[in-house]
Amino acid sequence: MLAVFLLALFRLPSQWWAGFVLILVLASALEWGRLCRFGATGAWAYGCLTVGMLLGFFWFGGDDGSQRESLRFVAYGVSGIFWLLVVPVWFLTGRRVIPPWLLAMTGLVVLVPLAL
Repeated sequence: MLAVFLLALFRLPSQWWAGFVLILVLASALEWGRLCRFGATGAWAYGCLTVGMLLGFFWFGGDDGSQRESLRFVAYGVSGIFWLLVVPVWFLTGRRVIPPWLLAMTGLVVLVPLAL
């Protein structure tokens, strides 16, 4: 699997690489949806909404790239704050039962910056 990833990373044109990354994010979002206990249909809906958000980001991100860079900065900032402030507190408190909607939002914070 690592060989396929590295081959895609270094040999695919940028549009194909973006499609490959979207497929990986879809697979990750499907798994995250199952982690949220959404069931099969809910997991697919969550995966499609996550990929739809990313496609909207790329489609409506602006032609000059400045708006896209601003959105990317916000996504990375939210993700960084999450990993630096929220996750340590989460682990220190040892909280295991999380409402599915909060777990779904956490998935977006984790998955969306991966595709940017």
